Amino acid sequence: MTFRLALKAEGPNPIYWQTIDQLIGIANISVSPDAGYIPQSDVAKTLSGLSVARGFAAATWQFTALTNAQRQILKSFCPGLSAEIYIETLTNELTVCDVDEWIQCSAILHWKPGDEEQQAGRTMGLEILFTHLVEI
Repeated sequence: MTFRLALKAEGPNPIYWQTIDQLIGIANISVSPDAGYIPQSDVAKTLSGLSVARGFAAATWQFTALTNAQRQILKSFCPGLSAEIYIETLTNELTVCDVDEWIQCSAILHWKPGDEEQQAGRTMGLEILFTHLVEI
């Protein structure tokens, strides 16, 4: 599996989603982001002392450096500050075969407001936040 991204209009079938390498890869050089995953937005303690997960999962993708063209392709998925999309992303878990676990979800993409660090025609340290992950 790999990192994938799709507009809501493309539908929930991952076969129609494009990989990050297909979207912004250059000359077969992988551009996989550093990924983070939080399985719930909050944990509450019950009166019995148990911990209970509350809220939706969230994920982050952080790119070390992107060209302006690569950044613009990603930004096209989120013209404003947020957009409903589909993603395939890495979790913090391993399968029973000791392989990284991936999930396919509907999500809300949040583009970080404010300035982005620009150096020599590149965007440095771009982080994209995905919230309200619902596995499909």
